[in-house]
Amino acid sequence: RILGFIAEWFDPHPQIVKKYLLKYYCETCEVEMKDLSTNRKFLKKTKIPPSLKEADFFVGANILLLSRDLKLIDYADSVTRKLLDDVDERTFCFLPPTLYDSMADIVSMIEHAGFTLVDIKSTNFVDYDDMKGAIELMRGINVDDVARPEPAIVMSFRGANSIS
Repeated sequence: RILGFIAEWFDPHPQIVKKYLLKYYCETCEVEMKDLSTNRKFLKKTKIPPSLKEADFFVGANILLLSRDLKLIDYADSVTRKLLDDVDERTFCFLPPTLYDSMADIVSMIEHAGFTLVDIKSTNFVDYDDMKGAIELMRGINVDDVARPEPAIVMSFRGANSIS
């Protein structure tokens, strides 16, 4: 099985963003890359570091590969899109300050259920006006619990059936 992605890398010397076709070979844990601007091979098939797993390859992921911080921005083909669309569903979890002490347990429980933590942010919702964009997503949450001076934690998870 081969997963294909479009990856971006910011090259600091000429200050440009380069795009690559990145192919991940699941069975052999190898990657190869092609520079999309020149249509030439950039990296021949190479073993990835043991720290990288198949679950690390998804749209929106940042992959550190051979000292390059690559951002996977899109699927490269319809086969990869079809394989990963169900697994790549996203959901969000909001933790008010009262649950900070339980955050590690909550994250462990969600990951144990088969989801992967993608992003975590600390944010302040000081008043109702700050929350207008998010209020539709937070049905059933008491606005007074959210609109507080202490920062809240918002986490993004990915996994199959995460929005059912």
